[in-house]
Amino acid sequence: MQETTKYAVGLDIGTSSVRCLIASQDATRGALSIVGVGEAKSKGVRKGQIVDSNSVIDAIDLAVNNAEQNCGFRINTLAVGINGSHIVSIKSDGMIALASQNHEIDQEDLDRLADNSITGRVPVNQEVLEVVPHEYRLDGQTGLRDVKGLTGNRLDANFTVVTGLNSYINRLKDTLSQIDIKTSKIMPNAVAAAKAVLTSSQVDNGVALVDIGESTTSVAIYEEDDLRYTGVVELGGRHITNDLAMGLHVEPEVAEAIKLKYIDVSEHNEKGDIIFKFEGNDYQFNLDEANNIVAIRLEEIFEQVQKILKKAGYAGKLPSGVILVGGVANTKGITEIAKQELNVVAKVAMPSNLGGLGDQIEDPKYATVVGLMMVSAEAPDALAEDFSDKPGLFSKLFKRFK
Repeated sequence: MQETTKYAVGLDIGTSSVRCLIASQDATRGALSIVGVGEAKSKGVRKGQIVDSNSVIDAIDLAVNNAEQNCGFRINTLAVGINGSHIVSIKSDGMIALASQNHEIDQEDLDRLADNSITGRVPVNQEVLEVVPHEYRLDGQTGLRDVKGLTGNRLDANFTVVTGLNSYINRLKDTLSQIDIKTSKIMPNAVAAAKAVLTSSQVDNGVALVDIGESTTSVAIYEEDDLRYTGVVELGGRHITNDLAMGLHVEPEVAEAIKLKYIDVSEHNEKGDIIFKFEGNDYQFNLDEANNIVAIRLEEIFEQVQKILKKAGYAGKLPSGVILVGGVANTKGITEIAKQELNVVAKVAMPSNLGGLGDQIEDPKYATVVGLMMVSAEAPDALAEDFSDKPGLFSKLFKRFK
C-alpha cells in the first residue's frame, strides 16, 4: 500500500504573482511545517479576477510545480483565494424549530439554521463563500456561543454572509479543474490573510485586516471572535507604480524598482535628488517628489478603506485598530498614513512561527497564501502522494489540449 502524508496547500492567484505553499502536518500535534514554496509571474488576472484562463493556468502550473519540486510530492487538493469588488457581505438571520423539546442540538441543526439564513436572501447570480453565525438565541435565551448538546424548541441567530458572483467563481473552478486539482475551499483573500496573522485578542477586541495587493485592497472586519464585514477597494500597488511612472516621467518597470528601493512616506524620510541605475541606464529623480506621489495615493486608498469601515459601522470603533498585509504593506512609513486617515492604531503583520521553510515567507505579501494553507489543513482529504507514481507537469498540461 502506498504511503501517504497529511499535507496542506494554499494557492493565491494575484494580479502580479501566483503563489503556492505546501506544508506537511504533524499527525499528532497538527503543527504545520513548510515544505514547498512556489511563485510565478501572474498573467491573465485583472483587479483580482481571471480574464484569460490559459495564461492563468500556465502561471499556476509553474508555481505549483516549483512547490512540488521542493517537497517531492504531487498535490491534488488545495484551498484557493478569490478577490475583487464582486465579493460582498450582508447581514442576515435564521430561525428553525427543533425536532422536539428533548432533542439535543447537533451539527445538522446548525447547518439547517445557516441554510435558513441565506434562503431567499442571496441573489441567484451570487454564490455563498462564508456563512458566519454570531450569538445564538435558544427559546429567548440570548448571548449563547456554543449550543451543541442543549435542548429547546426554537433556535435562531444572526449571521454575516459573504458572497461572490457565480460567473467569477465558476471561472476560477473551471481553471483549476483543467490542471487536475481539486478545490477544498474557496475563500476571500482578506479572510484568509486574517487567519494567518490576526491574534485571538485582536479578533475579540475588534480589528480590521487590510490587504493591499497589486490592484485591489481588501478589508475584513472582526469583533467578538467573528467576521463582521468584508469590502474591496479597486486600488492597489499598481496604481502607486503608475502614479510614479507618470509623475517622474519614467517607464512603469523603472517606477516599480524605485518604489521598492527608495520610497519612504514617513515624516523623517530622506530628501534630495537621486541618480538610479536600472538595466544599464541612469535615471535622476527627486526623492521628496516621489515620496509625495506615493503618499497621496496611499491617503486615497485609506480614505476608501475608511468608507468601508463607516458603512460597516466600525469607523473609530476598533480597539485593536487595523492590521496591514500585502506587498504594499512593506512601504516604509505606511502605518503613519494609515493612522492619520483611519484614526486608529495601525500595524504591519506577517506570517511567523512556521517550521521548515517558514523563514522564506516571513513577509506581509505571503499572508493570504499562508492563511489558505491553514484552511486547507482542515480538509479531511488533504493527502499527498509520492512524485514517482504520479503524472508529471507536462502530462497535466497535455490534458488541456486533448
